[in-house]
Amino acid sequence: MKKLLALCLVCMLSGCYIPRNSEATAEQGPRWSPSFSEFSDIPVAPNASMNLKLTHIFGESNNWTGTLVYSSIDPMSEMYDFYKQEMPKFGWSEVLSVRSKMSVMTYTNKERAALVQMEPNTISGTTVTFTVGLKSSVK
Repeated sequence: MKKLLALCLVCMLSGCYIPRNSEATAEQGPRWSPSFSEFSDIPVAPNASMNLKLTHIFGESNNWTGTLVYSSIDPMSEMYDFYKQEMPKFGWSEVLSVRSKMSVMTYTNKERAALVQMEPNTISGTTVTFTVGLKSSVK
């Protein structure tokens, strides 16, 4: 009986074994990691750092939909001015903008709408959240 119990215990523990190579892969995260060069239809501030945990993108090139989140070392006032100036250069027309503790800007182009939210980081800089999707065709 003890031998059977020991055998069952060995079998159960061997099922929990994770080979060293698999463990390293899990720590490294996904093999594909997005870069800002994939977003040629929106301006991205210099020295930006993408938040991969909060970024969820579907599609590719200028047809992506989803949420892109990044941090910048620049203060929020400069980020607001940056988007006011740069979004039209990328073919976006301003619909609405509110400058406050959490600033919000809404833009549209031919087929899509973009919501840009900015809020100060805890220590310094700004977190920018881009939410982009197809414009509604409801009339």
